[in-house]
Amino acid sequence: YHNSGDPTNNLADSKPIMPGHTEIIGFPSTSMRITTNVDSTNYNLIHSNSSVASGSLNKANEITVNALGTTSLYRSESLLISADQKISGASYADSDGYSASPFLPTNMMKKKYMINTNSDYVAFASKLPGTIDVYSASQTIGVDTPVQTLTFSRSGANTNAPYKARL
Repeated sequence: YHNSGDPTNNLADSKPIMPGHTEIIGFPSTSMRITTNVDSTNYNLIHSNSSVASGSLNKANEITVNALGTTSLYRSESLLISADQKISGASYADSDGYSASPFLPTNMMKKKYMINTNSDYVAFASKLPGTIDVYSASQTIGVDTPVQTLTFSRSGANTNAPYKARL
């Protein structure tokens, strides 16, 4: 795992190091970094507003991708990155220097998640449209009525652009 932190060694945002994959998804927050184990890895990226970019990187490099939209607290556009070799990535830091998260290999995406009820905010990125039912800790999932339903959205018209939802 790795952490975010400040110069006085306060650690925050412990997160697992995800395995490399040819397609990853997440939020850049302020920015994110991509890395690979293979030289001449070609990558393509697309934000949820349909902004696209591409390039190549070597195993000795890391590429920084800046967030689009509101660049703090995971309000940015979601980002889908595909490559011809395995890549991995994580958001670098947020406006307060603490918030960071891994980019998830798309083959590890699930349909159901349990999130800590003490979270300040949660952002979801998806390759497909859909909804998220939000339940309180005292409710029974599938029995009780959700306290809120979020709908995935994207602002771009590109059919490959990822979706996002934030709470």
